Amino acid sequence: MTVRRAFSLVILIFISLVPAAPAAVFDDIARDFAPLSGYVVMPADGEFLVDLDATGGIRVGDLFSVVHPGEKIVHPVSGKVLGTLDRVKGFLQVTRTQSGYSQARPLNVKEEIRRGDVVRRFEHIPAAFLDATGGGRPIFNRLRTALPGLEWRYEAVAGDGKRPPLPEVALLTFVLGPDGLAVRGPDGTLRSYEIPGERRGAPPPASIGKAASADFTVFGTLPEETLMADFGRDGDRLLLAVTEGTRIDVFAVGDNLVPVATGKTARPGRILSLHWWQPQPGVLPLLAASVAVEENRPYSPAIGQTVMGALFAIREGLLVPIREDIPYLLGSFDRDGDGVREALLGQSFDRDTFFGDRIRELRWSGNDLAIGELSFPVSRPFVVQGALFVDLTGDGRPETAFVRNRRLFVNNETDLLYESSRQMGGSLSVLTYDLNPGAADRLFTTVAFEVPPVAVDLDGDGRMEVVAIASEGSGLSGIGSGVRKSWLVTLEYRDGRFIRGSLGPELETPIQGLYASRKGVFVVATQVLSSRLKQKRGSHLLFLPLNDRTYR
Repeated sequence: MTVRRAFSLVILIFISLVPAAPAAVFDDIARDFAPLSGYVVMPADGEFLVDLDATGGIRVGDLFSVVHPGEKIVHPVSGKVLGTLDRVKGFLQVTRTQSGYSQARPLNVKEEIRRGDVVRRFEHIPAAFLDATGGGRPIFNRLRTALPGLEWRYEAVAGDGKRPPLPEVALLTFVLGPDGLAVRGPDGTLRSYEIPGERRGAPPPASIGKAASADFTVFGTLPEETLMADFGRDGDRLLLAVTEGTRIDVFAVGDNLVPVATGKTARPGRILSLHWWQPQPGVLPLLAASVAVEENRPYSPAIGQTVMGALFAIREGLLVPIREDIPYLLGSFDRDGDGVREALLGQSFDRDTFFGDRIRELRWSGNDLAIGELSFPVSRPFVVQGALFVDLTGDGRPETAFVRNRRLFVNNETDLLYESSRQMGGSLSVLTYDLNPGAADRLFTTVAFEVPPVAVDLDGDGRMEVVAIASEGSGLSGIGSGVRKSWLVTLEYRDGRFIRGSLGPELETPIQGLYASRKGVFVVATQVLSSRLKQKRGSHLLFLPLNDRTYR
């Protein structure tokens, strides 16, 4: 039996033995901490480069052991090699991922780390399981079975709501509390998992996000096949921009939907995302779009796809392109929390990782667009699509909340603070592109352009909550036309921890636009309508009223 087949069998056994939580949660844990092997490439500025990158599942914060393979363990009868008596030379923690390699800092080095040394992710790592519930021993036993490469120990800790300390010996700590499982590394939280079902230990606090009786109502009908939408403020007026991929329509949302403008890009392409941008107060906002276009690769006859930015202005009932072929994916952000997105960021298109490392800030003078360095720091990793800045923790500094790869992340400038289970997003706006156009072996990948979460003070306590889209779908990705149903989730920070809730009922349709205020929530829903002759989509603007009785 190969190592991969053996590990898959362990995962299947583990999932079958855990009836208290959905298999998907444990599948996520097993996948996130699956062992991977590679090599040290070279030292670099006090750190080391290893030959594993994000395409293989490597993420910032991952831990490697650096091992010296020892004597082989040979079965005395069959002669089969059962393993090796490895010697751990030290540990590495990933600080940055690049195309083709990752950079990692040394931890607890006992012997000199050299070029060519073997590295193994999440193997031989000292790990502690801190049980703050008093009933987590079964989960510990099954985690230990699923992840045998970690060197485990169990500790029961007081369930008093205080953050348990990181054990001195452990580099990886699994903390089981009333609200789920958090996995901490040497510098902070690496992963977090919600474990539905009966909560152990202290009773869960009431969530602001549970809808009692409110339901969505149809506010208006939109053009067919709305693949992406965005809401923006123009003074007291709420604007809505929608696209079916080639054309953009703008409406004012009042007592009903009033058409304001329509337009297209001058260069043929597929519009993937829309973002309202207010670079100057008191004037009409601009609309930024990310557009997939064909490109001719230099010195090659191959034609591939790239993603460019475009900027539009509303002029006499038309949406007029004022700048196209901007060499970045675009996203707008509210930096000061006043509800107006005054900052526009561009991110490079990287064919391997899609959202590249180069991030720039765009500035509009009224006549010209300037592209320069950032005037403020952003967290790493960072994506301009499906993201927002919001001060959730109340420390006066905005965190970054973004949806990527079906997860919701919350980061500050240096640490991952929160990571959801794999059910977030699920947009219809997807792009499938060739990783290496012109190559003999074609390799395609798909990326989703997620609708950004929104920030709103739902309960009027002066603290912001995040409202985001979650979904369930068929297939491996659960994005695009595979989405079967969707709903809204809330995330708030209370008493030193993140608490998740739900808002409103489920919808049997993807959600392609989101806006929230104390009065209510608008969503853009695109419904796939069945027909014996063809498949046809219809889109609607829905409204969920909010009041004091909406929450419990």
